[in-house]
Amino acid sequence: LKLWQNRGLVHGVLAQFFYVGAQVCVWSYLIRLAQANIPGMKEQQAADLLLVSLVLFVAGRFVATVLMKFVDERLLLLLYAASAAACCAIAALF
Repeated sequence: LKLWQNRGLVHGVLAQFFYVGAQVCVWSYLIRLAQANIPGMKEQQAADLLLVSLVLFVAGRFVATVLMKFVDERLLLLLYAASAAACCAIAALF
């Protein structure tokens, strides 16, 4: 097919494949991770945290889509990456 000759498309499909795979791996491990690291965490509570993370993820996607009409996409990506790094740093400290 002619589409597969487009290197950008092939790289994009591969990146999306690995990105979704990484999401599935992280989210499937989240319940066990929460139970192991938060004393007294029950499976249902950890599942609720998973649900909250999924809702926030989807909300972030929609918010970013709207913001891209007003903010340069590179700046928006930088802001999202900085926010993610800050969340990781806070999680590591506490």
